[in-house]
Amino acid sequence: MPGPSVGSAAISKNGPQHAQLQQHPAVNGTSSSSAADTTNKNNTHNNNNEHADATQQVTMPERHWSLMTRTIAHYERLEQIGEGTYGQVYKARCKDTNQIVAMKKIRVHHGKDWGMPPTVIREIKILKRLKHPNLVRMMEVVSSKGVEHLDEEDESTDVRFQKKQKDRVVDAREGYKGNLFLVLEYVSHDLTGLMDIAYQFTPVQIKSIFKQLLEALDFMHQNKYVHRDIKSSNILLDHHFRIKLADFGLARCIEPPILDNLHE
Repeated sequence: MPGPSVGSAAISKNGPQHAQLQQHPAVNGTSSSSAADTTNKNNTHNNNNEHADATQQVTMPERHWSLMTRTIAHYERLEQIGEGTYGQVYKARCKDTNQIVAMKKIRVHHGKDWGMPPTVIREIKILKRLKHPNLVRMMEVVSSKGVEHLDEEDESTDVRFQKKQKDRVVDAREGYKGNLFLVLEYVSHDLTGLMDIAYQFTPVQIKSIFKQLLEALDFMHQNKYVHRDIKSSNILLDHHFRIKLADFGLARCIEPPILDNLHE
């Protein structure tokens, strides 16, 4: 009996599976390549099933770190340019983009109360919704949580804050430190400051300021909002006399349900 051929011996060395394919050639017109295709399809089907099972097990994707709230460590405070009800207002520089911004501090603990003041929550919601060239733009909200040492300097020198510290009730919430900062676009002047130095506006500049102010108010009213705090200190101007209406803490929404309740 003749021995096996060289080709058969080489195939048998590749393993039992390949040898079996060589010993059982095409059946009913099906080649060995068809068998390999069938094996690939089965593997693909199994992979799809495994992928579907893995997808069903994942209930919520992990949140990327870049989507989390940033801190004041991303900004360098240059100087204090004002002071509001809940904290100071600073001129600052973004360390990532070198852009000059205004940072409005909001103390989470204010007097005997904890949490965000309602006026601040309202202001953030309105700033996120209303976008207009003559309304001040809010870029983001950052926190001092985790970097409280960058936020201690002004509180140590603020007389109002030191007075309120005496009434503070120490409880479990003391562990949740950190204040919020509204990052707003920086505008160099306000109307009050220019009037204090007796700046002489030209008739054209006066008309331009009033026109821009009316356009900003018209935009707010079309979107069912009223400002309710129009005053010279809330009208900001840049070097080109472009105005930015600011401070929406007292603004209100006048949607139809509220208007209906006025008749009761």
